Amino acid sequence: MDLENVVSYKDTEDNYTYGYSQKFIEEHFELENVSTNVFKSIKLKRRMDGIDVVFGGNLCAQSLCAAEKCVPSNYRPHSLHSYFILSAKPEDPVYFHVSVLKDNRSFVTRIVEAKQYDKLIYYCTISFHVKEESSIEHQAKMPQVKMPEELKNTVELADKYLLDERYDLIKLKPYVKKLLLDKLRDYRDDAQPFEARPVSPEHYFGLISYVGEPILLWVKAKDALKDVEAYHRYLTAYISDYTLVYAADRQHISHGYEPSMYFSLDHHIWFHDYDFKADEWLLYENRSTIAKNGRAFAEGRFWTKDGKLVVSTAQESLNRTKNSKSKL
Repeated sequence: MDLENVVSYKDTEDNYTYGYSQKFIEEHFELENVSTNVFKSIKLKRRMDGIDVVFGGNLCAQSLCAAEKCVPSNYRPHSLHSYFILSAKPEDPVYFHVSVLKDNRSFVTRIVEAKQYDKLIYYCTISFHVKEESSIEHQAKMPQVKMPEELKNTVELADKYLLDERYDLIKLKPYVKKLLLDKLRDYRDDAQPFEARPVSPEHYFGLISYVGEPILLWVKAKDALKDVEAYHRYLTAYISDYTLVYAADRQHISHGYEPSMYFSLDHHIWFHDYDFKADEWLLYENRSTIAKNGRAFAEGRFWTKDGKLVVSTAQESLNRTKNSKSKL
């Protein structure tokens, strides 16, 4: 599947013609200032599976943008902790209300309340930190995986598996087929701003039975972004809500589970390093350590190609079925 830009425009400041990803960021993450510490969305992205509600990662990125507009420029976000309260409709604007929770020399914290139709839909606290010299440093090791250049993207894979089934080369479970069709619609019709290349497509789509394996995928913007640090942060925050639920449910889907309802209950992001680019390949590692009482917990890590851990994430999701329960 060709992932060439579908839209381009020329920036008057640097005279460079940017592609669809930059346009998406400026329309879906940037906000209009409507009053003191209150901002309005320009555009909103629907959920990846086509359900007509706003994608949670979009609200995370916009809240980050709103909070960053209300702190001094020498403070950078290091953590975001959020809760999804109500679903939002993508056709109507969301308003982001920013308030001060804490201000001191090293840290400042902002509360962001996202509202639609005057109802609270999303709530988060974002903490910012001035640059500080480390007194201790260490990090985990990046998983050893194939490089993105050796892998196919999700659209190419979905095309292949659906074609293989058409010619009776493979047999797809009904829900797996739905996932593949959703993937094509999501990228072709709704035009995602990033490309994803799963390390193990069989696990990513639940094609083979497995237990406990992580979901690993390389991600990056489809084309070059402006050299604005915040834009790379916003897109990474957006992507961070993309696959955490997969780490929990894909292993069960591979054992016959068919979810009738699933959504993120909360979402958390930690920025460890700011020296990364979202238009360069990042490995997103997703693991789920437990699912119980209708909820599943998952953790994520973003790694640069040279093995630097730059962002960590965590999330709990609600998972329900009226159809087939997991045989795992």
